[in-house]
Amino acid sequence: MVHLMLEKKESRRGAVRLLLEEKAGCREAMRPLLEEKESCREAVRLLLEEKESCPEAVRLLLDEKEG
Repeated sequence: MVHLMLEKKESRRGAVRLLLEEKAGCREAMRPLLEEKESCREAVRLLLEEKESCPEAVRLLLDEKEG
């Protein structure tokens, strides 16, 4: 879903917000962001800009980068 939105030049932030609203899961929402952005810090910043500051999302995102 996120990749389709990116192809249409939609907002990454909007795509992640929609995924979270659909309860697709934090990990699934974060993975495409990590694939598109160079740093986990940038991905977290995008999430926080959308006020989706979910501690679980940040923890999973960091786990993905470290693993």
